[in-house]
Amino acid sequence: MFRVAESISLFPTQVWSFDVEPERWRPINGAVMGRVHEVLEELPRSSESYSSQSEPTLHENADMYDLNEIVIAAGNEVCREMEIIYERLLITSCWVNIGRPGVVHKEHAHPNNFLSVVFYVNVPVGGSSITFSDPRVQANVIVPRTRRVTPLTAKSVSLEAVTGRLLIFPAWLRHSVKANDSNELRVSISYDLQFDNYTLSMAPAMFPGNFRYNRT
Repeated sequence: MFRVAESISLFPTQVWSFDVEPERWRPINGAVMGRVHEVLEELPRSSESYSSQSEPTLHENADMYDLNEIVIAAGNEVCREMEIIYERLLITSCWVNIGRPGVVHKEHAHPNNFLSVVFYVNVPVGGSSITFSDPRVQANVIVPRTRRVTPLTAKSVSLEAVTGRLLIFPAWLRHSVKANDSNELRVSISYDLQFDNYTLSMAPAMFPGNFRYNRT
């Protein structure tokens, strides 16, 4: 009946995973875990049901310089794969997430950034996943029953979190973390990345005669 049949993927939503070498992440994780309880004492407890977060300037701490370098290197790999023309990436914010037993992290996104990053410092059994939601709201207009959930029909996808693993994803992609069902703290570090001098160097008006826009 069909001479050729194929399924063509359009507009994919990517999440990039990087497993950092243990000799790089162990000193970082040790320094972070050594200060977790100190950080918890400093943070306001607006709700015992949600993760606690530090101020978003953690990347300015000398203990984070090595992780900053790793994050920027991974971000550059992502931009190279996307074949983006840019000068350099900047860290706009960085903070630690601390999930006590039983707490969740509500669904959210990170506006005014290009890429978001999460690095896993301590991932207990029972608190080892992150969930990404389908950004296409119109995909929920018709939801037929299926024999099984596949990437073609899933409304959300959960990825495994592993100590020493770094995930990068578009900052607009909404994500959440399910309840920590362990008896330990779930600890991660989040980053946001944006292009340096974006308005002047990367965002000219998009019309055919604009040389700056058309340059390769």
